[in-house]
Amino acid sequence: VALMKRLIGVLGALLVLTPPAFAQDRDLFVVDDSRITTASGLVDLGKLMVTVNSSEGDGVLYVLDNTGTVVGTTTFGTVVDPEALAPAGNGEVWVGDIGDNTKERTSISVFKVPVAADDQTVEAPEYSLTYPDGPKNAETLLVDPEVLSGLVGQGLIELRGSISVDWLGVPLRSGGRTY
Repeated sequence: VALMKRLIGVLGALLVLTPPAFAQDRDLFVVDDSRITTASGLVDLGKLMVTVNSSEGDGVLYVLDNTGTVVGTTTFGTVVDPEALAPAGNGEVWVGDIGDNTKERTSISVFKVPVAADDQTVEAPEYSLTYPDGPKNAETLLVDPEVLSGLVGQGLIELRGSISVDWLGVPLRSGGRTY
């Protein structure tokens, strides 16, 4: 029985330590477009993917197909240092203009931007946010359940409604609507 438990333990460890075939390093595609110079973030929307240049104030999203070819651009506004993207559903992405390498920005912005496989210019809602304890240089729009619980427990954020994949932790208001 003890030998069997050890054998099961070793097999279990091997299963955990050995990545599955799909997780092996391999190129899915190579982005070869001179407009994409400092890609920061990549969002998979199913048939399309979206990326943005970091540290560039042009406010342009690049829409890619499954070969890495740019099939559209979405110009949405002026940004300082976009660092993160997240899916927002319904053909939209969250763009986190949250970079602040020098930690001097008094606020950051998050945009909700519709994207498509064509060139377009849109007016995207911009949400200006501030950190209560001063500037930060953020690189992503993720929070895990433990951190979320801690933020709620400390009273730093208040939950409103159910948590969704695109929830940012604060009610977002634009044009009289709350998201």
